[in-house]
Amino acid sequence: TPLHWASFFGLNDIVLLLLEHGADINALADFGQPPLHCAVGYPFHTETIKLLIEKGANVSLKNEMGLTILDYCHNNNPNDIDLIQFIKQHGG
Repeated sequence: TPLHWASFFGLNDIVLLLLEHGADINALADFGQPPLHCAVGYPFHTETIKLLIEKGANVSLKNEMGLTILDYCHNNNPNDIDLIQFIKQHGG
C-alpha cells in the first residue's frame, strides 16, 4: 500500500497524510509486513517507527516470519536502546 512504501522510505509527512485520510496503520502487505516493519529498512527509519507507534500501530503484530517490531530492532539495530525502550513502553 502507499503507507507501506512511505514507511519504507521514511517519508513521515506522507505517512501522516495517508493516516489522516484513513490508511490502515496495521494492514498487512502482500508480502506479510505491516507498515511498522517496513520502516526497519536500510537505512533504519527510527522516527518513522516512533511516528507509527504514536499513531496507534500494533507493536505486537508479527510479520510472515513471526517477528515483531521489537524482534526487528534487536536484530537490525540493537544499539538503539532509546528506540527499544520506546517500543517496550508502548507494549512491545
